Amino acid sequence: MGGKPPLGYYRKDKKIYPDEEKVKLVTTIFQKYVELKSTTLLKEWLNKQGHNISVGNLNCILRNKAYIGLVGHKGTWYPGEHQGIISQELFEQVQAVMADNRINLQHYAPSKSLLSGKLYDDKDNAMNPSWSTGSGGKKYRYYVSQAIIRKEPSKLGTIGKVSLPQLENFIDSWFKHFLREKPKIHPYIQQFGVSKQKEIIKRLTEYPMTRDIEKALIKCIKLNPNRIEITLHTEQVTELLNAIYENREMAILQSEKLKLETTYTETYRIGTVANGAKVIVGQFVQPTKQPNKELITILHQSYSWHQDILDGKTTQEIANREKVCVQYVRRILNLSFLLPKIVRSILNGTQPVDCTLKKLIWIDALDWPKQNKLFFDKFF
Repeated sequence: MGGKPPLGYYRKDKKIYPDEEKVKLVTTIFQKYVELKSTTLLKEWLNKQGHNISVGNLNCILRNKAYIGLVGHKGTWYPGEHQGIISQELFEQVQAVMADNRINLQHYAPSKSLLSGKLYDDKDNAMNPSWSTGSGGKKYRYYVSQAIIRKEPSKLGTIGKVSLPQLENFIDSWFKHFLREKPKIHPYIQQFGVSKQKEIIKRLTEYPMTRDIEKALIKCIKLNPNRIEITLHTEQVTELLNAIYENREMAILQSEKLKLETTYTETYRIGTVANGAKVIVGQFVQPTKQPNKELITILHQSYSWHQDILDGKTTQEIANREKVCVQYVRRILNLSFLLPKIVRSILNGTQPVDCTLKKLIWIDALDWPKQNKLFFDKFF
């Protein structure tokens, strides 16, 4: 295990061994987290005990499988030569609490919005957090262009309003991929020694990115009609990678030290679902994996009508029986010739997020390569 040893261990002869004085502290951290269920509360409690450990470092400690005797390599964990200092049962209890906390990440105060002060539309209007209340008192959060707020339609960009949770989840997913893409990380570490580069790349596969770190890395984000431009502070990214290697908290650099920037462009678009709501569609938007009953029903109907045709019925007879027009019957019948990959995605609930019945039945191509392009490229 290279780099700085985890809290609770010391290094000797290229191996790590439990540091008895600090093993008790690590054990207390795990036990107290299960009790408090919050790294913020845990940090406050530790401060009162004289231990100044940041929330970021606490997250790293609580996720580190080295404490149960494992060693990570390229995202896979193997039995290590060192002795674990936390029981498997306690470690799993901690992971369960952290998993529950992740589920509730979307319920945060607007004042803590990830992109507040950093998001702009394609006419350079700032887009600030806002919300509205729907039926039943449900709140819907958005980023809204200042041109709308100031009632200046002539200055409004192409996108005036976008779902706050969806956009922030998009950015979360982008950062997760960013940390694991060697071509994107390499420019930041190419000046390091080979062994340090390898160690950083290895640790990035398990690094728990947080919203606070994302916010520090982002200089600005610009929404264009079909692409999103993500600009990062180059020096801050380098500081993060150094902090990961040195097993410490990332320092927030002062503005005078942030002189360079790096911009990444990703394709996406704003789609519309059946109820008219706007959704973000793109590579970094994960499918909900919730089967759409309406789409599955129409697929079943297409195969049933196809069998009717094989049994000798005409499209007119089917239309008369179902009390629909012949053109509709023909469009539904086309769905019985869908590419198996498309059918599987619908049955599994992994179809594009804005795939609706209306859009599906307008895929009238019968050759599979064209279907694939219409379905996946059109929706994504």
